[in-house]
Amino acid sequence: MQSYLNIVKKILAEGVEKTDRTGTGTIAIAGAMFEHNMADGFPLLTTKKMPFKVITAELEFFIKGITDKQWLIDRKCHIWDEWCNPKKVAYAHDEETKKKMVEERDLGAIYGFQWRHFNAPYQNYDSDYSGQGIDQLKKVIETIKTNPNDRRMLVMAWNPCMLDQMALPPCHYGFQITVLNGKLNLLWSQRSVDTMLGLPFNIA
Repeated sequence: MQSYLNIVKKILAEGVEKTDRTGTGTIAIAGAMFEHNMADGFPLLTTKKMPFKVITAELEFFIKGITDKQWLIDRKCHIWDEWCNPKKVAYAHDEETKKKMVEERDLGAIYGFQWRHFNAPYQNYDSDYSGQGIDQLKKVIETIKTNPNDRRMLVMAWNPCMLDQMALPPCHYGFQITVLNGKLNLLWSQRSVDTMLGLPFNIA
């Protein structure tokens, strides 16, 4: 997919070395635009191994508003294994804390919770949130059907009031749907991404 490869080339050619929260270090650019026409086929990269079942499991997890890490593990999706709700186990680098983070099932008020129950008081991964908060995803789907010309079809995972209850603050923090000539257009925004590791998953 040339659009993705162009971003990689730009990072390698123009990227600036900078430090980060993890201490790993990055080569960064301030931003880039990835574009793909779905009429050209599904955007699954062929330049690296892409575990499609893992990708679909995580997306289903978000769409259903689930926050139980075990649900992903049961489906052999291990993207979130090392993370948990910081209210349950505060993030740290020592081995004892890392072990506790792996053992804790609750991921907190992450992506799917905000998509389906935006700003509802968060309790636990096994709590019933039916009818609580704002179901942004449902509202967007209803708007596509009833008022496709609407310019306010947005879904946000970034909730400043609840960042301290999330395993990780959202990287892909929001997306917008626009309908033009009866066709869906999706624009998503990210504050941060590992271009080699995570972006191919986000694209798919």
